[in-house]
Formats: sequence, structure tokens, C-alpha cells
Amino acid sequence: MGSTVPNTTRARARAPTPRVLLAESTRSSTDPRLRTMAKILEFLVELVDAKLAVFYAVDHHLRYGPEPAVAHAAPPRAFDVSRVLRRYAGLIGATSAFAPRFAGPDVRVLTVQELSPADRRIVQSVPNTPVTPRAALYLHDLGRIVAAISVMRPAGSPDLSIADAGALRRAHPVFEEAYALARGASAAAAANERVTRVRFTTREREVAELLSLAATNNEIAEILQISRNTVKIHVRNLLAKLGVANRRQAMVMLGVAQPPGGFRES
Repeated sequence: MGSTVPNTTRARARAPTPRVLLAESTRSSTDPRLRTMAKILEFLVELVDAKLAVFYAVDHHLRYGPEPAVAHAAPPRAFDVSRVLRRYAGLIGATSAFAPRFAGPDVRVLTVQELSPADRRIVQSVPNTPVTPRAALYLHDLGRIVAAISVMRPAGSPDLSIADAGALRRAHPVFEEAYALARGASAAAAANERVTRVRFTTREREVAELLSLAATNNEIAEILQISRNTVKIHVRNLLAKLGVANRRQAMVMLGVAQPPGGFRES
């Protein structure tokens, strides 16, 4: 089982309520992240017989990030999901041990049974809602929590069983990997869209195409029959138009996988 979260004194604070999308409305989204999370949530509520599952991303402070949350209720539209989540967002963001910044970076899956009595009361104290949180799954990337999934059941129903908790822990690595892949695909798509919106001159586009092949300044100068100093000017203009700080970032935006020996500047 996962680590028990110690009870701490927490000051209530106004927490931002995320924009919430229903999973059923994201199945045809152009964002791979949203499509992936919708499928995960739909599977998750059946896996542990949950009433509601909510995915939300977090920023580097482990607070709700700017991305929309995704929710799936079983059955869909069984109750006012938005009203439930408004109340839940205030709780989870301010005082709940299920909030990522309270759970700790090493916790992967946390169930209500693992909370201290005081924390359990806080988690179960969402007023006037048909569901209460029973577990949270934390999704990591490079050792940092980047998102979480909250699992809820009807108020007054039993907590998750040992078998349910075990099923969540077995499924967690799959969810985490799926989200990482979808997150990478979303970032790549956003970068590609940004590149296609940039207005390059004919020469800048030629330089960009060669950069996308990881060509050095000397190689670009030789191929285009221009001076190395002229290449540097074009590269500097490319960086400004792409909104990046250096050649490596530009290559990433142009879709270059880092070569074994790293990028070459000259």
C-alpha cells in the first residue's frame, strides 16, 4: 500500500476552479492529451465502480494548472458535474490531503483509508454533493507531479476495497505512460502549429529546412553558397521569429531529435 499522509494544519485559501470538460465532449478533440484522458477516465470508473473521475493538470507549484480539467461521470450526466467540481476544487486546492502538494512527490496512488483521521474528515466534508473523493492517482514526469486523477464514489457508499486499491496501483503505470505520450504529442502539435504560423523569408525557410536536418552553420553556408556570418544572421532572425532563446530550442521546434553526440553549433 502507499504511504500514509500525515495530518497537517492547513489554512483555507481561495482555490481557482478549473474549466471543466466532460469526457464525452473530448473524444473528437484535436488535443491528444484530452482524448487520452477521456478514455482513461471512462475505463477508470468501470475498473473500481466509481461514480466520477476527474483529471486535472498542475503547475510547478502543484496547484491547478491553466489546462482544463476533464471529468467523466457514470452514467454520464447523472448529476450536475460542474456544481460538484466547483465545491471539490475549493476543497482539494486548499485543504485536502489528496491535493498533490500535500501528498508528496513519492506518492503514486493514495486512498482515503491511508489518510489520517483528520485528513479523512476533510476529504469527506464536501457539503451538498452526491459524491466524495476515495482515491487519487498522481502522474509524474521527470520525477515531478504534473497531473492527478481523483476517483469519487457516491456519498455514504463503502470506501475502495483492497482489491480496488490494488487495481489502481497496477493500472497507474499505464495511465502515467499514456499521459506522458499524449502530453508529448500535444506539445509537438503546438510547436508545429507555431512554426507554421511564422512568416519566414525564402532564405530563412531554406536555413530552417537545413536546421531541421541538424546541419551546422558551416554546412549551411556551403550548401547555400553564402558566408558563415550571413548564416548566423539568418539563424538569429529565425530564433527571434520562433520565440526561442537558442539554436537547440529552435531545432526542437523544427522537429529535430537530438543526435547521439548532441547538437553541433559550428
